[in-house]
Amino acid sequence: MSSEERPTIPGRPGSRTPDFEEPTTPAAKVTRRISRRMDDQNPKRIDTHSGYSFSDERAIIRRRQLTEAVDFWNISVAGAWLHYVSLGGELTEYELDAYLHKAYFLAPYQHDILAEAVNELIDMLPPPPRAPLTDEPGL
Repeated sequence: MSSEERPTIPGRPGSRTPDFEEPTTPAAKVTRRISRRMDDQNPKRIDTHSGYSFSDERAIIRRRQLTEAVDFWNISVAGAWLHYVSLGGELTEYELDAYLHKAYFLAPYQHDILAEAVNELIDMLPPPPRAPLTDEPGL
């Protein structure tokens, strides 16, 4: 493909068009600026780095699924942190909250301790109510 056929970004001769359009609202610009600043402050953060590996992608998926479970079951960060620490977790409540909000990265064994704590808390919850059928005994 010649350089004439390649799509370009307006105002940048020879540059390639990105696969997606980045929002240009003021809020999006602030979010990008904060995200870049957080990346500079926390070298463990991997969400916005362009060259992360397959294992890093899996870590992001695991964190997203853990966060979905915490949100779905309405588990408080304080409750999850307390149970996590009782199982041997090493993070502060603030760091755990940052991890759940994609601002911090955990070592795999720390994620596993947190996942175990969250799963144990879910197991302690009563089962959700079910709709009874008309032919169930006891009705």
